[in-house]
Amino acid sequence: MTESTDAVIAGRLERLERENRRLKRLGAAALLVVGAVALMGQVQARRTLDAQEFLLRDAAGRVRGALMIGDDGAPKLELRDTADKPRATLYVSDQGSANLVFRDADGKRRTWLYATGSGEPGLSLRDGQEQIRSWFFVAEDRPNWQLRDKDGKRRAWLSVENDGTPNLTLRDKDEKVRGRLTVWDDGRPEISLADRNDKTRARFYIATNDQPQIVLQDKDAKRRAWMYLTADETPILTMRDKTEKARIWLYADQGGRPHLTMYDDNDKLRIRFEVTENGRPILTLRDKNEKIRTFLSVETNDQPSLTFRDQNEKIRIGAGLTGDGSPTLNIRDASDRAIWRAP
Repeated sequence: MTESTDAVIAGRLERLERENRRLKRLGAAALLVVGAVALMGQVQARRTLDAQEFLLRDAAGRVRGALMIGDDGAPKLELRDTADKPRATLYVSDQGSANLVFRDADGKRRTWLYATGSGEPGLSLRDGQEQIRSWFFVAEDRPNWQLRDKDGKRRAWLSVENDGTPNLTLRDKDEKVRGRLTVWDDGRPEISLADRNDKTRARFYIATNDQPQIVLQDKDAKRRAWMYLTADETPILTMRDKTEKARIWLYADQGGRPHLTMYDDNDKLRIRFEVTENGRPILTLRDKNEKIRTFLSVETNDQPSLTFRDQNEKIRIGAGLTGDGSPTLNIRDASDRAIWRAP
């Protein structure tokens, strides 16, 4: 084969390769055009359907679902049972609230899940008369749970305040708060009971020092009785007048000995009744200066003793019984000299 022949063949091969590259480019362009046409056809196939109602039927031809515009103009999605009764309805009201309602076989609304136009969610559970019996909702960022009676009255209400304080209130048939359980922001748990005028009359709580306390209050919210444990676990009961002054104290000391004291309106101790360390019961009556004027006791020999004293607490009259039960009487002067004795 000559050099000229080789040159001719090489030229032909080069032309064929150029044509082959051109055909590939044309084929790719054709594929792009076909694809674009196909996509345009799909876009043109997406059509908008306008209707006021769409029905979904089962194999027996019964309507089991419906998408519609209701008589009130609200868009609704209904799911129906085999008797063509709506059992679940999803709709948006004119006020912008979203609602999901579940009904029983009689068409009664038994469960209602919603979000208001402002976005506050709620869930109500209802009885056979469509009366709300349990209601969960969030209002002003406060979670709430209400339990209601058959007349729709709020009888129990659980909530958490914006400061994090939880509250449980129990109410009477007039929806007046009669009992409240809460934990204050300082950690104190408290139970309070109120009268029918919504006045707190009794409180039971744990103070910040972890000591339990019970307070009874009058209609003016004055603390009239207060029972508590001190830091050393001493139980104390105080009874107070209408100005909240403690007039009576009842307590047991660290040795377990009981004490009862009474005070006048000037906070002066006037009466003390106690049991001493040796087991002697003692009753003392005092004057306005807290001086002992009368002393009644049972001595260690189990015999009673009564003394009357002057303003300096000196015994002027003493009476009692001897070991054999004989009565005794002693009268003394200011110098403590016996001026009369019997026997």
